[in-house]
Amino acid sequence: MTTLTQDAVNPLVPQAEEDRLAWLAMALTPALGPKRILDAMNQLEAPGQLFALPLTALEAMKLPAESAQFIFDGKARRVAEEELALVAAQGAMILTFSCPAYPERLKEIYDPPPVLWVRGDVSLLARPSIAVVGTRHPSPYGPGGAAAADCQRNGSRHRHLCAQGRVGSPHAHGGRLGNRDRRDLSQGK
Repeated sequence: MTTLTQDAVNPLVPQAEEDRLAWLAMALTPALGPKRILDAMNQLEAPGQLFALPLTALEAMKLPAESAQFIFDGKARRVAEEELALVAAQGAMILTFSCPAYPERLKEIYDPPPVLWVRGDVSLLARPSIAVVGTRHPSPYGPGGAAAADCQRNGSRHRHLCAQGRVGSPHAHGGRLGNRDRRDLSQGK
């Protein structure tokens, strides 16, 4: 299980740099996804231990051979150090899964991202929020059925548009709608 250092307990004090670097190194290592990274990091007492592990220990963490070799050779650390410098130069920061400022609600999903690149007020991540999720290539059901069902379930005042699957996609229907309708849809009216 990952343990937090005293620096990581207070969100106003930066997380221990070695631990942050280890999380970032894992996120930038080829062939690793969020779930595999979280599972591997949970096997360590402290994330920074990652860089001292022998190749066999990395492989024992069920990392693919390519990923274990990338970490063992020091490439993951170098890439992470470069990325951390770029992030800092842009006035941004890295939040890791073990950082107290990491959004609690995000930790509840199946495969939360182990690292977040953040610019701005980190405390805003703890406030209620919405997510806009979509695709450029929806299934035939997506634009119509899901939008209509969601609008009806939530009692939208725009049921006539919801039923036609037009809420939230004004540009997708621009050819069939007049200018006023496109403007109203894009403003949620």
